[in-house]
Amino acid sequence: MLLDYELAQRFVDRIIDNFDKNINIMNESGVIIASGSKERIGNYHKVAEDVIRKNKRIDISKKDASKYEGVKEGVNMPFYYNNSVGGVVGITGEPKKIEKTVKIIKMVLEVMIEQELLKERVYTRQSQKTFFINNLLDMETEDDLISSTQWAKKLGFNINLKRIVMVMKITNFKKVFKKSSLYTEEKIKEFILNEISKCDKSNSEDIYSNITNDKIIVFKTVNSKREESIYKEVYNFSLDISKKLKNLLGLKLLIGIGTFHDTPLKLKESFKESKAMIKMGNRLDLKEGILLCKDHIFEYLFSKIDESYLEHFLYKYYEKIKDEKELIETIEELLKCNMNIKKTSENLYIHRNTAVFRYKKIKDLFKIDPINNDEDRILLRLLVLYLKYNKNI
Repeated sequence: MLLDYELAQRFVDRIIDNFDKNINIMNESGVIIASGSKERIGNYHKVAEDVIRKNKRIDISKKDASKYEGVKEGVNMPFYYNNSVGGVVGITGEPKKIEKTVKIIKMVLEVMIEQELLKERVYTRQSQKTFFINNLLDMETEDDLISSTQWAKKLGFNINLKRIVMVMKITNFKKVFKKSSLYTEEKIKEFILNEISKCDKSNSEDIYSNITNDKIIVFKTVNSKREESIYKEVYNFSLDISKKLKNLLGLKLLIGIGTFHDTPLKLKESFKESKAMIKMGNRLDLKEGILLCKDHIFEYLFSKIDESYLEHFLYKYYEKIKDEKELIETIEELLKCNMNIKKTSENLYIHRNTAVFRYKKIKDLFKIDPINNDEDRILLRLLVLYLKYNKNI
């Protein structure tokens, strides 16, 4: 059945509010499925069956109405979808007087049906895409790959193309949503996906969908052969989307980008990496920016360490330095400057002797020598990450 009962009744109720005549909608069997006179719903309408069978409009005068049971004076007209009869719309009244009204109501009904079925197709495809994306992220075996390949063909994708997974988080989604009564969560999500598809650097093979209201997953197709060019391609795509959405709607994007793996079976790993970048951005309180996992390998590996191990090995260092903001700042700058005291002092705008004093204090506090010992330098790097991500210092 083309038109369901609930949708048909919504249409009738809406029209009758602005029209003083009764309206009936009949299905392909001549049964009334919606009406301004609710008691008539479910009744057989002989004229409607004739309209469908003859595929033409039938007008009923007062005199003609007496010949049929349950039929009143009015116009009964077939409505269409894709050049096929979808049912019959009947309007009560003198045919000549309601001529224009009948044509308008029929046209509005056909437009409504077209919009509803289009929404249904979009929803169905989106549901299939969501199922497909879940398949991609659950793949572990060759059998899983075969199954996902079949789904990909149905949706028009080639699963064997090179892809990198990224996650886009809209950090001010709620703020933008509340900015205007014209904005709804669904409209904003639809707008974002539409803009991604229209981006110059988008590809018809790109796979993307909402994960939540404020997060989007993108399986970005890449054409470059060299690894360095692959990341440049994905970064430029992300930068374009970020600028575009900020200019058009004021949206701020934090984008996490995973690494490239040479098999579709590893797309889930790329996804995990992109999620880790978003988590890192959240902990650093970043509102926008692009974080590539390949530029934050140490941080990503740190995120994979069990928290109990971190507590066991690093908590004692944390206790010694948690209230020493100047020392923490100095450790961070020393690591950025490759343990160069002179450059560290310049970047912190402090005298070189002050930087030397702080460095000695760090050495004595932890019983380490990071300038001359690589392991001690790694320890400081781990400690800084622990302070940032686990202790929010």
